[in-house]
Amino acid sequence: MASKVDKATFKKSGLDTLFVGYFISHIIFTILFDVQCIFPREWFPKFAVDLLGQVILMLKDPFLAITVGYPQAAPTKVPNMVWFQGMVWVEAFLQLPFFFWYLNAYFTRNVNIRIPTIIYGSHVATTLVPILAELVFNPYFEQTLEQKIMTAGIYIPYFIIPLLLVYRYSIGFEMVNVSKKRQ
Repeated sequence: MASKVDKATFKKSGLDTLFVGYFISHIIFTILFDVQCIFPREWFPKFAVDLLGQVILMLKDPFLAITVGYPQAAPTKVPNMVWFQGMVWVEAFLQLPFFFWYLNAYFTRNVNIRIPTIIYGSHVATTLVPILAELVFNPYFEQTLEQKIMTAGIYIPYFIIPLLLVYRYSIGFEMVNVSKKRQ
């Protein structure tokens, strides 16, 4: 005898594909590149160290140049970026586990994805405000306008996509009931 059981789940959105790609790419970039700011370079594959070094030298990214240790690309009047390293520690030990949790929750259609995702999106968008403000307004950063624009272009998606996550999982979140047959 079969009976119907209603299970709450959430509707898929066009943004969901963007979010899945964002979290998968963020896992890769965090593990291979971002945490080079806080861990010894010897822990990373040579291609990751070399690629990050090339990006730092090309963009003169002040955050990475100082924290990873590329004095030839670092601004001379900015001695350290301890606050930025603190953000990378949070990324490594709080955000990275969340990326895996999010993907699991998304693919298992776990409705408990909402509140943690809103918290994550709010946190990350907020942390990008000082990064972008420092990049744009710090007079000691020795980047050309083109380098600033390219560097900002790398950081801005980590502001916009978390804001879209907050939107999607608060205002744009819809529940549906899925009927399943139970035997």
